[in-house]
Amino acid sequence: MIANTVFVAGGLVIRSAKLSRVLAYSRLGCVYGMTWYTYDSLREVIVERRWLYVPHHICSVAMFYKLFMDPPCAKTLTRYAALMALMEFSSVVVNARALLKERRALSWSTDACLFGGYTAVRMLVFPWCAHKYVKGRTLRGSSLAIFGMSALWTGKWARSLYRRSGKASPGNSPFVYPTSALWARLKAGRRSSS
Repeated sequence: MIANTVFVAGGLVIRSAKLSRVLAYSRLGCVYGMTWYTYDSLREVIVERRWLYVPHHICSVAMFYKLFMDPPCAKTLTRYAALMALMEFSSVVVNARALLKERRALSWSTDACLFGGYTAVRMLVFPWCAHKYVKGRTLRGSSLAIFGMSALWTGKWARSLYRRSGKASPGNSPFVYPTSALWARLKAGRRSSS
């Protein structure tokens, strides 16, 4: 959570810096970003034995590398910094949720509010800003991959919320079609056509 807060603060510093300072600050941010995401990927695989976040981290390293090696104009960098700060803020939300869940202090309503904030940033604001401001194949491709992974995580979170709402049952879930009912319908269809 500290690293996410550093990213948010760094993005806001770059966003509000004088244009003459933006390149220097963003280069420092790129080095920090490449270092952090590489370290966190290794930690996720070696210590946590999880691969879920690794593709997202690889895309982030690629984006930071591209921005370090071939930086756009200062005005564009300030937009990217603001977008990064917003995305990392949504990661703070996810980490806060994990902390509350770990301490068994996550109520359904708190979870729903956190989900709403995360979804607004990752599914609405980010794709719009990425489409409008992000240029270049590497940056657009990485942004699209991050959006895809965010959509996957949003779906998993929505499913978890729905299950916790007490309304989940095989007959009324929008996320899972009851497999046995599907097979029964398919078999009935085959018998009637024979």
